[in-house]
Amino acid sequence: QRDSDGGIGHVLRSMIVENEPQSNPHWEDDFDPIPSGTRNLLIAPLWSWPKNDQVLGLIQLVNKKEDPRQEAREGFADCDKDLLMALLRECVGHMQRFMIEIIKAKASMGHRSENDDALNPKASISLVEAYYYEPGYRDKNGKSKTLVRGLDNSQVQRILGFMQLAPGGHPRSEDWRLVRNNLRKDYLVTEIVESSVGIDGWHIDYWDLSMRQEFALLAQALQRTGILREIDLPHKEILRNYFLGVKSEYTNAQYHNFHHALATVHYAYKLTTAANLFRRITKAGWFALIIGGLTHDTGHRGRNNAFEVLTRSVLALRYNDVSVLESHSAARAFEIALHQRGCNIFQEMAIDMYGHVRKQMIAAIIATDMQYHMDHVKMMQDFDQMEMDTSSSQAVVETMMHAADIANPVMPTSISQRWGAALNKEFAAQAAEEASLGIPTASHMLNLGDPVVAAKNTLGFIDFVIMPFFGPMFRILDGLNDVQGHLKANREAAAAVTAAAAENERGATLAQTFRSRASFAKFPAYFKLPERKKAMDAEEDDSDEE
Repeated sequence: QRDSDGGIGHVLRSMIVENEPQSNPHWEDDFDPIPSGTRNLLIAPLWSWPKNDQVLGLIQLVNKKEDPRQEAREGFADCDKDLLMALLRECVGHMQRFMIEIIKAKASMGHRSENDDALNPKASISLVEAYYYEPGYRDKNGKSKTLVRGLDNSQVQRILGFMQLAPGGHPRSEDWRLVRNNLRKDYLVTEIVESSVGIDGWHIDYWDLSMRQEFALLAQALQRTGILREIDLPHKEILRNYFLGVKSEYTNAQYHNFHHALATVHYAYKLTTAANLFRRITKAGWFALIIGGLTHDTGHRGRNNAFEVLTRSVLALRYNDVSVLESHSAARAFEIALHQRGCNIFQEMAIDMYGHVRKQMIAAIIATDMQYHMDHVKMMQDFDQMEMDTSSSQAVVETMMHAADIANPVMPTSISQRWGAALNKEFAAQAAEEASLGIPTASHMLNLGDPVVAAKNTLGFIDFVIMPFFGPMFRILDGLNDVQGHLKANREAAAAVTAAAAENERGATLAQTFRSRASFAKFPAYFKLPERKKAMDAEEDDSDEE
């Protein structure tokens, strides 16, 4: 309707609280007749966000129950407006994601034929409903329906259960501030549950996640560690904006891409929790570990630090040849938050908390530089001598970040082998570029298209890099039996490739030997030296007799 049309037209411009709706001058029978028996109304528009330039719909609440604790007043009050505004913001975000998903679904269907079921409107609706609705609900006539997912009773109680009523039966203003904050956090928790990607397991196909599931993986890690409740995090949209800003900084490198970032977040969380290290990490440390895992290779270009230094790149010059890529990633992690609009995940942190987070996050990202690997090996060997409290948080965060970064040999075999193949392609691309530039190439980057060479590289990495680091971890920390089993299986798989190649080589050598002997047996007598010598001796004897 037009802005000027009746009460609904009026509400498009502002929220209406009407406890005597029959007397409202804006209502017009032609547009919005009020049914008899309507005691009170609360109506508000759903505006698009952030520009507020389009009305998406209206929410109308009617006939609020009378509260026996209220003597002189009934109907909707300011506290109801506050709660509705908080819910409106969440609804707008949900509707916009709904629209984006429809657009995405239609775009993905565009290349199909007209007869394809995917182009059927009902099929499209089912696709979206499967994303936002849950089955199993039936109306009063027994007809099957879908029920929109929302906060269940237990979640409502968790949000509102702590509130105390002020005189007159209304919640106190400070409680409403807590309601709004908890609505933000609890909505994120609800979204996490609905988009679960199994972060508590060891196996995730990082290449097959939707963007919603990718964000859910990060959000689950934050929620499971208690950060959402303990640290002042901003509205979920800011966390999502930051997530998208970081993702956009990752390149299409074969290995050091956003999928690797997700794997690092997953294993930073999973290794640390499985090893029961909660008591050794502060909340600031947890935040640094999870967000640091997400950002630790931001802007990585698929070439290592040595290449950056040898080519005298802009980054190498900027960071004085020291931990070039790691320093760049740490800087970008904070620049995205502080310099990009709507991405400041630190904006509600206290100054001292921000200082702790920044210090540990930078240290954790720098710790992924392989030049510090032996320091981490020594740290892990001395791990059982550390205090069993948060005084060792910094060391634990750095160690577990490094463990997550190099964790592909301890992942399930199908995932581990895929990471290994991606890393070999990235190394091969660097080797080819170095050859074209006349730069020396490390031996472990050569001939990786040969499966045997690749398997030998894997064995060397496991035996000389992984085992000295993870071995003490397996010995000291409980809960890592599955990881140890993965590592054993991955080593056996690589060893089987090299053993088969060695066996084939021995077989080829024996076959060549047998072929040589067979050919020798067919040679003329004068080519067979012992027989030729006997013939020559006989000739000499005959000559002597003559």
